[in-house]
Amino acid sequence: MMKQTLLNTYSPDEAICLFNFVQEEATIGTWEVDLNTMQTTWSHVTKQIHEVDIEFEPNVDSAILFYKEGYSRDTITKLLKNCIEKFEKFDTELQIITAKGSEKWVRAIGIAEIKNGKAIRVCGAFQDIDEKTKVSKKIALREEQFRKTFESARIGMGIVSLDGKWIKVNDSICNMLGYTQTELLSIPYADITHSEDFGISNRALSKLIKGKSDSFEIQKRYIHKNGSIVSTILSIALVKNDVGKPIHFVYQISNITKIKKAKEKVNHLLEISEKQNKRLLNFAHIVSHDLRSHYSNLDMLLNIMKIDEPQATKNNIYPLIKDAIQHLGETLDSLNQVVILKSSAKISTASINLSDALKKSISSVNALVLKNKAIINIDIDKNLTVFAVAAYLDSILINLLTNSLKYKSPERQLQIDISAKKEGNYILINFKDNGLGIDLKLHGDKIFGMYKTFHNHKDSKGLGLFITKNQIEAIGGDINIESKVNVGTSFLISLKT
Repeated sequence: MMKQTLLNTYSPDEAICLFNFVQEEATIGTWEVDLNTMQTTWSHVTKQIHEVDIEFEPNVDSAILFYKEGYSRDTITKLLKNCIEKFEKFDTELQIITAKGSEKWVRAIGIAEIKNGKAIRVCGAFQDIDEKTKVSKKIALREEQFRKTFESARIGMGIVSLDGKWIKVNDSICNMLGYTQTELLSIPYADITHSEDFGISNRALSKLIKGKSDSFEIQKRYIHKNGSIVSTILSIALVKNDVGKPIHFVYQISNITKIKKAKEKVNHLLEISEKQNKRLLNFAHIVSHDLRSHYSNLDMLLNIMKIDEPQATKNNIYPLIKDAIQHLGETLDSLNQVVILKSSAKISTASINLSDALKKSISSVNALVLKNKAIINIDIDKNLTVFAVAAYLDSILINLLTNSLKYKSPERQLQIDISAKKEGNYILINFKDNGLGIDLKLHGDKIFGMYKTFHNHKDSKGLGLFITKNQIEAIGGDINIESKVNVGTSFLISLKT
Protein backbone atom coordinates (compact mmCIF):
# COMPACT_ATOMS: atom_id res chain seq x y z
CA MET A 1 0.00 0.00 0.00
CA MET A 2 2.82 2.35 0.98
CA LYS A 3 4.75 1.38 -2.18
CA GLN A 4 1.77 2.18 -4.38
CA THR A 5 1.28 5.53 -2.64
CA LEU A 6 4.98 6.40 -3.11
CA LEU A 7 4.91 5.60 -6.82
CA ASN A 8 1.77 7.62 -7.32
CA THR A 9 3.60 10.63 -5.81
CA TYR A 10 5.77 11.01 -8.95
CA SER A 11 4.89 11.50 -12.60
CA PRO A 12 6.44 9.03 -15.10
CA ASP A 13 9.12 11.59 -16.05
CA GLU A 14 9.88 12.34 -12.41
CA ALA A 15 10.14 8.63 -11.63
CA ILE A 16 12.66 8.19 -14.47
CA CYS A 17 14.71 11.15 -13.16
CA LEU A 18 14.72 9.67 -9.66
CA PHE A 19 15.77 6.29 -11.01
CA ASN A 20 18.64 7.84 -12.99
CA PHE A 21 19.73 9.87 -9.92
CA VAL A 22 19.89 6.72 -7.80
CA GLN A 23 21.92 4.92 -10.48
CA GLU A 24 24.48 7.67 -10.76
CA GLU A 25 24.88 8.23 -7.03
CA ALA A 26 25.37 4.51 -6.37
CA THR A 27 27.40 4.07 -9.60
CA ILE A 28 24.96 1.36 -10.66
CA GLY A 29 24.09 0.95 -14.32
CA THR A 30 21.79 -1.40 -16.20
CA TRP A 31 22.14 -3.59 -19.24
CA GLU A 32 19.98 -5.87 -21.33
CA VAL A 33 20.15 -8.12 -24.38
CA ASP A 34 17.15 -8.89 -26.60
CA LEU A 35 17.80 -12.51 -27.52
CA ASN A 36 15.55 -12.35 -30.58
CA THR A 37 17.41 -9.44 -32.22
CA MET A 38 20.61 -9.69 -30.11
CA GLN A 39 20.37 -5.93 -29.61
CA THR A 40 22.38 -4.92 -26.56
CA THR A 41 21.57 -1.85 -24.50
CA TRP A 42 23.69 -0.15 -21.82
CA SER A 43 22.54 2.64 -19.54
CA HIS A 44 24.40 5.93 -19.26
CA VAL A 45 26.10 4.82 -15.98
CA THR A 46 27.13 1.47 -17.48
CA LYS A 47 28.87 3.33 -20.31
CA GLN A 48 30.57 5.61 -17.79
CA ILE A 49 31.91 2.59 -15.90
CA HIS A 50 33.30 1.16 -19.17
CA GLU A 51 34.72 4.64 -20.01
CA VAL A 52 33.15 4.68 -23.50
CA ASP A 53 31.42 7.53 -25.36
CA ILE A 54 27.72 8.03 -24.83
CA GLU A 55 27.14 7.10 -28.51
CA PHE A 56 28.88 3.73 -28.08
CA GLU A 57 26.73 0.81 -29.30
CA PRO A 58 27.68 -2.42 -27.54
CA ASN A 59 26.99 -6.00 -28.54
CA VAL A 60 27.35 -9.26 -26.66
CA ASP A 61 30.80 -10.05 -28.05
CA SER A 62 32.26 -6.58 -27.45
CA ALA A 63 30.75 -6.49 -23.95
CA ILE A 64 32.44 -9.78 -23.04
CA LEU A 65 35.78 -8.57 -24.43
CA PHE A 66 35.82 -5.77 -21.82
CA TYR A 67 36.28 -8.40 -19.12
CA LYS A 68 39.89 -9.08 -18.16
CA GLU A 69 41.28 -12.02 -20.07
CA GLY A 70 41.45 -15.21 -18.07
CA TYR A 71 39.32 -15.88 -15.03
CA SER A 72 37.00 -12.86 -15.38
CA ARG A 73 36.23 -13.33 -19.10
CA ASP A 74 35.81 -17.10 -18.78
CA THR A 75 33.53 -16.67 -15.76
CA ILE A 76 31.15 -14.09 -17.35
CA THR A 77 30.94 -16.17 -20.54
CA LYS A 78 29.89 -19.25 -18.57
CA LEU A 79 27.44 -17.34 -16.35
CA LEU A 80 25.76 -15.63 -19.31
CA LYS A 81 25.42 -18.96 -21.14
CA ASN A 82 23.86 -20.66 -18.09
CA CYS A 83 21.53 -17.70 -17.60
CA ILE A 84 20.25 -18.03 -21.20
CA GLU A 85 20.13 -21.82 -21.38
CA LYS A 86 19.34 -22.85 -17.79
CA PHE A 87 17.69 -19.63 -16.57
CA GLU A 88 20.24 -19.36 -13.74
CA LYS A 89 20.58 -15.96 -12.10
CA PHE A 90 24.07 -14.64 -11.42
CA ASP A 91 25.64 -12.07 -9.13
CA THR A 92 29.43 -11.93 -9.37
CA GLU A 93 32.44 -9.66 -8.87
CA LEU A 94 34.95 -9.59 -11.74
CA GLN A 95 37.54 -7.32 -13.36
CA ILE A 96 37.18 -5.35 -16.58
CA ILE A 97 39.63 -3.34 -18.68
CA THR A 98 37.93 -0.08 -19.69
CA ALA A 99 38.18 1.59 -23.06
CA LYS A 100 40.82 3.89 -21.54
CA GLY A 101 42.86 0.98 -20.23
CA SER A 102 41.80 1.29 -16.56
CA GLU A 103 41.50 -1.92 -14.59
CA LYS A 104 38.34 -2.02 -12.46
CA TRP A 105 36.46 -4.35 -10.20
CA VAL A 106 32.73 -4.50 -11.10
CA ARG A 107 29.65 -6.29 -9.86
CA ALA A 108 27.60 -7.89 -12.62
CA ILE A 109 24.04 -9.11 -11.94
CA GLY A 110 21.97 -10.97 -14.53
CA ILE A 111 18.51 -12.55 -14.81
CA ALA A 112 16.59 -14.07 -17.71
CA GLU A 113 13.08 -13.16 -18.86
CA ILE A 114 11.36 -16.39 -19.86
CA LYS A 115 8.44 -16.92 -22.25
CA ASN A 116 7.03 -20.28 -23.31
CA GLY A 117 9.93 -22.04 -21.61
CA LYS A 118 12.52 -20.01 -23.48
CA ALA A 119 14.66 -17.03 -22.51
CA ILE A 120 13.70 -14.07 -24.67
CA ARG A 121 15.72 -11.42 -22.87
CA VAL A 122 18.52 -11.16 -20.25
CA CYS A 123 19.06 -8.02 -18.21
CA GLY A 124 20.68 -6.90 -15.05
CA ALA A 125 22.68 -4.36 -13.09
CA PHE A 126 26.28 -3.28 -13.41
CA GLN A 127 28.10 -1.57 -10.54
CA ASP A 128 31.55 -0.01 -10.10
CA ILE A 129 32.94 -1.60 -6.89
CA ASP A 130 36.62 -0.95 -7.65
CA GLU A 131 37.44 1.25 -4.64
CA LYS A 132 35.50 -0.90 -2.17
CA THR A 133 37.03 -4.12 -3.52
CA LYS A 134 40.58 -2.80 -3.45
CA VAL A 135 40.12 -1.64 0.15
CA SER A 136 38.62 -5.00 1.05
CA LYS A 137 41.47 -6.85 -0.60
CA LYS A 138 44.05 -4.70 1.20
CA ILE A 139 42.34 -5.45 4.48
CA ALA A 140 42.17 -9.14 3.60
CA LEU A 141 45.88 -9.11 2.68
CA ARG A 142 46.81 -7.44 5.96
CA GLU A 143 44.66 -9.89 7.87
CA GLU A 144 46.32 -12.78 6.07
CA GLN A 145 49.79 -11.36 6.75
CA PHE A 146 48.91 -10.88 10.42
CA ARG A 147 47.50 -14.42 10.58
CA LYS A 148 50.67 -15.92 9.12
CA THR A 149 52.89 -13.77 11.36
CA PHE A 150 50.75 -14.66 14.36
CA GLU A 151 50.82 -18.40 13.72
CA SER A 152 54.48 -18.74 12.73
CA ALA A 153 56.04 -16.21 15.14
CA ARG A 154 58.87 -17.58 17.26
CA ILE A 155 57.71 -15.40 20.16
CA GLY A 156 54.45 -16.00 21.97
CA MET A 157 51.50 -14.04 20.57
CA GLY A 158 47.97 -13.84 21.84
CA ILE A 159 44.78 -11.83 21.38
CA VAL A 160 43.15 -11.00 24.70
CA SER A 161 39.68 -9.54 25.31
CA LEU A 162 39.16 -6.32 27.25
CA ASP A 163 37.99 -8.38 30.23
CA GLY A 164 41.19 -10.46 30.27
CA LYS A 165 40.22 -13.65 28.43
CA TRP A 166 42.26 -15.35 25.74
CA ILE A 167 40.64 -15.02 22.31
CA LYS A 168 43.41 -16.58 20.25
CA VAL A 169 46.93 -17.89 20.97
CA ASN A 170 49.76 -19.17 18.78
CA ASP A 171 51.84 -22.34 19.19
CA SER A 172 54.85 -20.47 20.61
CA ILE A 173 52.97 -19.21 23.65
CA CYS A 174 51.46 -22.67 24.18
CA ASN A 175 54.90 -24.29 24.10
CA MET A 176 56.26 -21.60 26.41
CA LEU A 177 53.59 -22.23 29.06
CA GLY A 178 53.13 -25.98 28.53
CA TYR A 179 49.47 -25.95 27.49
CA THR A 180 47.58 -26.97 24.35
CA GLN A 181 45.62 -24.21 22.60
CA THR A 182 42.34 -25.68 23.83
CA GLU A 183 43.60 -25.76 27.42
CA LEU A 184 45.03 -22.25 27.34
CA LEU A 185 41.90 -20.71 25.81
CA SER A 186 39.82 -22.18 28.63
CA ILE A 187 42.08 -20.79 31.42
CA PRO A 188 41.50 -17.22 32.68
CA TYR A 189 44.51 -15.04 31.97
CA ALA A 190 44.84 -14.16 35.65
CA ASP A 191 45.27 -17.83 36.60
CA ILE A 192 48.61 -18.15 34.79
CA THR A 193 49.96 -14.76 35.94
CA HIS A 194 52.37 -14.59 38.87
CA SER A 195 50.48 -13.07 41.81
CA GLU A 196 53.09 -10.34 42.38
CA ASP A 197 52.88 -9.16 38.75
CA PHE A 198 49.11 -9.10 38.38
CA GLY A 199 48.64 -5.54 39.63
CA ILE A 200 51.39 -4.14 37.37
CA SER A 201 49.79 -5.35 34.14
CA ASN A 202 46.27 -4.33 35.31
CA ARG A 203 47.38 -0.73 35.87
CA ALA A 204 49.08 -0.64 32.46
CA LEU A 205 45.99 -2.09 30.71
CA SER A 206 43.82 0.53 32.37
CA LYS A 207 46.04 3.28 30.96
CA LEU A 208 45.71 1.78 27.48
CA ILE A 209 41.92 1.65 27.63
CA LYS A 210 41.72 5.22 28.94
CA GLY A 211 43.89 6.38 26.02
CA LYS A 212 46.83 7.48 28.18
CA SER A 213 49.19 5.34 26.08
CA ASP A 214 49.08 3.24 22.89
CA SER A 215 51.29 0.38 24.04
CA PHE A 216 53.60 -0.65 26.83
CA GLU A 217 56.32 -3.18 27.68
CA ILE A 218 57.07 -4.76 31.05
CA GLN A 219 58.88 -7.73 32.54
CA LYS A 220 56.31 -10.25 33.73
CA ARG A 221 56.27 -13.73 35.22
CA TYR A 222 53.87 -16.48 34.21
CA ILE A 223 53.11 -19.85 35.80
CA HIS A 224 53.98 -22.86 33.62
CA LYS A 225 51.63 -25.84 33.61
CA ASN A 226 54.21 -27.74 35.69
CA GLY A 227 54.26 -24.94 38.28
CA SER A 228 57.62 -23.41 37.33
CA ILE A 229 58.12 -19.66 36.80
CA VAL A 230 58.48 -18.36 33.24
CA SER A 231 60.13 -14.92 33.08
CA THR A 232 59.12 -12.87 30.05
CA ILE A 233 59.13 -9.47 28.41
CA LEU A 234 55.50 -8.63 27.67
CA SER A 235 54.56 -6.07 25.00
CA ILE A 236 50.89 -5.10 24.74
CA ALA A 237 49.12 -3.00 22.10
CA LEU A 238 45.49 -1.92 22.14
CA VAL A 239 43.48 -2.53 18.95
CA LYS A 240 40.58 -0.16 18.19
CA ASN A 241 37.80 -0.31 15.61
CA ASP A 242 37.24 2.25 12.85
CA VAL A 243 35.49 4.65 15.24
CA GLY A 244 38.27 4.47 17.84
CA LYS A 245 36.57 2.13 20.28
CA PRO A 246 38.87 -0.44 21.99
CA ILE A 247 38.07 -4.02 20.91
CA HIS A 248 40.96 -6.20 22.20
CA PHE A 249 44.65 -6.39 23.10
CA VAL A 250 47.51 -7.98 21.16
CA TYR A 251 50.13 -9.59 23.43
CA GLN A 252 53.71 -10.37 22.38
CA ILE A 253 55.58 -12.48 24.93
CA SER A 254 59.33 -13.19 24.77
CA ASN A 255 60.70 -15.90 27.06
CA ILE A 256 63.76 -14.56 28.94
CA THR A 257 63.90 -17.29 31.62
CA LYS A 258 67.25 -18.66 30.41
CA ILE A 259 68.71 -15.16 30.05
CA LYS A 260 67.55 -14.19 33.53
CA LYS A 261 68.94 -17.37 35.08
CA ALA A 262 72.24 -16.85 33.25
CA LYS A 263 72.36 -13.24 34.47
CA GLU A 264 71.68 -14.36 38.04
CA LYS A 265 74.44 -16.95 37.72
CA VAL A 266 76.88 -14.35 36.38
CA ASN A 267 75.97 -11.94 39.20
CA HIS A 268 76.49 -14.74 41.72
CA LEU A 269 79.88 -15.56 40.22
CA LEU A 270 80.80 -11.86 40.24
CA GLU A 271 79.90 -11.66 43.93
CA ILE A 272 82.05 -14.71 44.65
CA SER A 273 84.91 -13.27 42.56
CA GLU A 274 84.65 -9.93 44.34
CA LYS A 275 84.80 -11.64 47.73
CA GLN A 276 87.75 -13.78 46.63
CA ASN A 277 89.54 -10.71 45.25
CA LYS A 278 89.04 -8.92 48.55
CA ARG A 279 90.42 -11.92 50.43
CA LEU A 280 93.42 -12.09 48.08
CA LEU A 281 94.00 -8.38 48.42
CA ASN A 282 93.84 -8.63 52.20
CA PHE A 283 96.22 -11.56 52.04
CA ALA A 284 98.58 -9.56 49.83
CA HIS A 285 98.46 -6.66 52.30
CA ILE A 286 99.25 -8.99 55.21
CA VAL A 287 102.03 -10.80 53.33
CA SER A 288 103.51 -7.53 52.12
CA HIS A 289 103.45 -6.01 55.61
CA ASP A 290 104.71 -9.09 57.49
CA LEU A 291 107.42 -9.92 54.96
CA ARG A 292 108.53 -6.29 54.99
CA SER A 293 109.03 -6.57 58.79
CA HIS A 294 111.07 -9.76 58.42
CA TYR A 295 113.10 -8.23 55.58
CA SER A 296 113.83 -5.13 57.68
CA ASN A 297 114.95 -7.31 60.61
CA LEU A 298 117.28 -9.39 58.41
CA ASP A 299 118.74 -6.31 56.74
CA MET A 300 119.30 -4.66 60.14
CA LEU A 301 120.98 -7.81 61.55
CA LEU A 302 123.36 -7.92 58.59
CA ASN A 303 124.29 -4.27 59.14
CA ILE A 304 124.88 -4.93 62.86
CA MET A 305 127.01 -7.99 62.00
CA LYS A 306 129.08 -5.90 59.61
CA ILE A 307 129.73 -3.32 62.36
CA ASP A 308 130.11 -5.59 65.41
CA GLU A 309 131.53 -8.71 63.80
CA PRO A 310 133.41 -7.54 60.69
CA GLN A 311 135.45 -10.75 60.60
CA ALA A 312 132.25 -12.80 60.21
CA THR A 313 131.42 -10.98 56.96
CA LYS A 314 134.72 -11.86 55.29
CA ASN A 315 133.65 -15.14 53.74
CA ASN A 316 131.87 -16.39 50.61
CA ILE A 317 128.48 -16.86 52.34
CA TYR A 318 127.92 -13.29 53.57
CA PRO A 319 127.71 -11.67 50.08
CA LEU A 320 125.22 -14.33 48.99
CA ILE A 321 123.05 -13.72 52.04
CA LYS A 322 123.25 -9.95 51.48
CA ASP A 323 122.23 -10.33 47.78
CA ALA A 324 119.37 -12.65 48.70
CA ILE A 325 118.02 -10.16 51.27
CA GLN A 326 118.41 -7.30 48.80
CA HIS A 327 116.44 -9.22 46.14
CA LEU A 328 113.78 -9.97 48.75
CA GLY A 329 113.48 -6.24 49.41
CA GLU A 330 113.12 -5.48 45.69
CA THR A 331 110.45 -8.16 45.30
CA LEU A 332 108.54 -6.74 48.26
CA ASP A 333 108.72 -3.25 46.72
CA SER A 334 107.24 -4.60 43.47
CA LEU A 335 104.57 -6.58 45.35
CA ASN A 336 103.66 -3.50 47.33
CA GLN A 337 103.20 -1.52 44.11
CA VAL A 338 100.79 -4.18 42.82
CA VAL A 339 98.82 -4.10 46.08
CA ILE A 340 98.58 -0.30 46.01
CA LEU A 341 97.51 -0.35 42.34
CA LYS A 342 94.81 -2.99 42.87
CA SER A 343 93.45 -1.40 46.02
CA SER A 344 93.07 2.09 44.53
CA ALA A 345 89.30 2.36 43.98
CA LYS A 346 89.45 5.94 42.75
CA ILE A 347 92.36 7.74 41.18
CA SER A 348 92.71 11.41 40.34
CA THR A 349 94.06 12.23 36.88
CA ALA A 350 95.44 15.54 35.66
CA SER A 351 96.69 17.00 32.39
CA ILE A 352 100.43 16.31 32.15
CA ASN A 353 102.87 17.49 29.49
CA LEU A 354 104.16 14.29 27.87
CA SER A 355 107.48 15.73 26.68
CA ASP A 356 108.35 17.04 30.16
CA ALA A 357 107.34 13.76 31.80
CA LEU A 358 109.55 11.79 29.40
CA LYS A 359 112.58 14.03 30.04
CA LYS A 360 112.12 13.50 33.79
CA SER A 361 111.91 9.71 33.35
CA ILE A 362 115.01 9.60 31.14
CA SER A 363 116.87 11.67 33.73
CA SER A 364 115.94 9.07 36.38
CA VAL A 365 117.61 6.27 34.40
CA ASN A 366 120.36 8.36 32.83
CA ALA A 367 123.12 6.32 34.49
CA LEU A 368 121.76 3.15 32.85
CA VAL A 369 121.45 4.94 29.50
CA LEU A 370 125.11 6.01 29.67
CA LYS A 371 126.27 2.61 30.93
CA ASN A 372 124.56 0.85 28.01
CA LYS A 373 125.63 3.54 25.51
CA ALA A 374 122.01 3.72 24.32
CA ILE A 375 120.82 6.18 21.68
CA ILE A 376 117.38 7.66 22.43
CA ASN A 377 115.53 9.44 19.61
CA ILE A 378 112.48 11.49 20.63
CA ASP A 379 109.79 12.75 18.24
CA ILE A 380 107.14 14.32 20.48
CA ASP A 381 105.44 17.69 20.11
CA LYS A 382 106.26 19.81 23.15
CA ASN A 383 102.57 20.78 23.51
CA LEU A 384 101.12 17.25 23.73
CA THR A 385 99.40 16.48 27.03
CA VAL A 386 97.84 13.35 28.51
CA PHE A 387 95.42 12.75 31.35
CA ALA A 388 97.17 10.55 33.88
CA VAL A 389 98.30 10.12 37.45
CA ALA A 390 101.77 11.69 37.59
CA ALA A 391 103.25 8.81 39.59
CA TYR A 392 101.69 6.26 37.21
CA LEU A 393 102.96 8.03 34.09
CA ASP A 394 106.46 8.26 35.57
CA SER A 395 106.37 4.54 36.44
CA ILE A 396 105.07 3.61 32.97
CA LEU A 397 107.78 5.54 31.14
CA ILE A 398 110.59 4.29 33.41
CA ASN A 399 109.43 0.67 33.10
CA LEU A 400 109.37 0.89 29.30
CA LEU A 401 112.81 2.54 29.22
CA THR A 402 114.40 0.03 31.62
CA ASN A 403 112.73 -2.83 29.70
CA SER A 404 114.55 -1.73 26.53
CA LEU A 405 117.82 -1.24 28.44
CA LYS A 406 117.62 -4.67 30.12
CA TYR A 407 116.93 -6.60 26.95
CA LYS A 408 119.30 -4.92 24.50
CA SER A 409 120.98 -7.08 21.89
CA PRO A 410 124.69 -7.82 22.42
CA GLU A 411 125.14 -7.72 18.64
CA ARG A 412 124.34 -4.02 18.10
CA GLN A 413 124.18 -0.67 19.79
CA LEU A 414 120.84 -0.11 21.51
CA GLN A 415 118.57 2.43 19.87
CA ILE A 416 115.27 3.53 21.40
CA ASP A 417 112.82 5.55 19.27
CA ILE A 418 110.00 7.29 21.15
CA SER A 419 107.27 9.08 19.18
CA ALA A 420 103.75 10.32 19.87
CA LYS A 421 100.83 11.73 17.89
CA LYS A 422 97.26 12.77 18.57
CA GLU A 423 94.35 10.78 17.15
CA GLY A 424 90.89 11.95 18.23
CA ASN A 425 90.74 12.05 22.03
CA TYR A 426 93.87 9.93 22.49
CA ILE A 427 97.63 10.34 22.34
CA LEU A 428 99.29 7.34 20.68
CA ILE A 429 102.80 6.70 22.02
CA ASN A 430 105.23 4.34 20.30
CA PHE A 431 108.21 2.91 22.25
CA LYS A 432 110.43 1.10 19.76
CA ASP A 433 113.82 -0.57 20.31
CA ASN A 434 116.19 -2.84 18.36
CA GLY A 435 116.75 -5.24 21.23
CA LEU A 436 116.39 -9.02 21.67
CA GLY A 437 112.67 -9.09 20.79
CA ILE A 438 110.08 -11.63 21.98
CA ASP A 439 108.57 -14.67 20.26
CA LEU A 440 104.90 -13.60 20.32
CA LYS A 441 103.69 -16.91 18.89
CA LEU A 442 105.15 -18.63 21.93
CA HIS A 443 104.62 -15.96 24.60
CA GLY A 444 101.99 -13.58 23.15
CA ASP A 445 99.30 -14.41 25.70
CA LYS A 446 101.71 -14.10 28.66
CA ILE A 447 103.44 -10.79 27.90
CA PHE A 448 101.65 -8.78 30.55
CA GLY A 449 101.20 -11.57 33.09
CA MET A 450 102.53 -11.41 36.64
CA TYR A 451 105.96 -13.02 37.14
CA LYS A 452 106.30 -13.80 33.40
CA THR A 453 109.85 -13.53 32.02
CA PHE A 454 111.05 -14.29 28.51
CA HIS A 455 114.83 -13.85 28.74
CA ASN A 456 117.50 -15.08 31.15
CA HIS A 457 118.35 -11.74 32.71
CA LYS A 458 119.51 -11.54 36.33
CA ASP A 459 117.20 -8.56 37.08
CA SER A 460 114.08 -10.06 35.46
CA LYS A 461 111.21 -10.43 37.95
CA GLY A 462 108.23 -10.48 35.57
CA LEU A 463 106.44 -7.59 37.32
CA GLY A 464 107.38 -4.53 35.25
CA LEU A 465 105.05 -5.07 32.29
CA PHE A 466 102.30 -6.41 34.56
CA ILE A 467 102.37 -3.21 36.62
CA THR A 468 102.70 -1.05 33.48
CA LYS A 469 99.61 -2.56 31.84
CA ASN A 470 97.53 -2.19 35.01
CA GLN A 471 98.60 1.44 35.48
CA ILE A 472 97.76 2.28 31.86
CA GLU A 473 94.32 0.65 32.10
CA ALA A 474 93.68 2.33 35.46
CA ILE A 475 93.90 5.75 33.77
CA GLY A 476 91.70 4.71 30.84
CA GLY A 477 94.41 3.78 28.35
CA ASP A 478 95.54 0.70 26.46
CA ILE A 479 98.83 -1.02 25.57
CA ASN A 480 99.74 -3.45 22.79
CA ILE A 481 102.99 -5.01 21.64
CA GLU A 482 104.67 -5.83 18.34
CA SER A 483 107.89 -7.81 18.46
CA LYS A 484 110.23 -10.03 16.43
CA VAL A 485 113.04 -12.13 17.83
CA ASN A 486 116.47 -10.48 17.31
CA VAL A 487 114.82 -7.52 15.55
CA GLY A 488 113.26 -5.53 18.35
CA THR A 489 110.06 -4.60 20.18
CA SER A 490 107.47 -1.84 19.86
CA PHE A 491 105.05 -0.95 22.65
CA LEU A 492 101.99 0.94 21.40
CA ILE A 493 100.30 2.95 24.17
CA SER A 494 97.16 5.04 23.94
CA LEU A 495 96.35 7.56 26.68
CA LYS A 496 93.49 10.06 26.95
CA THR A 497 94.25 13.67 26.17
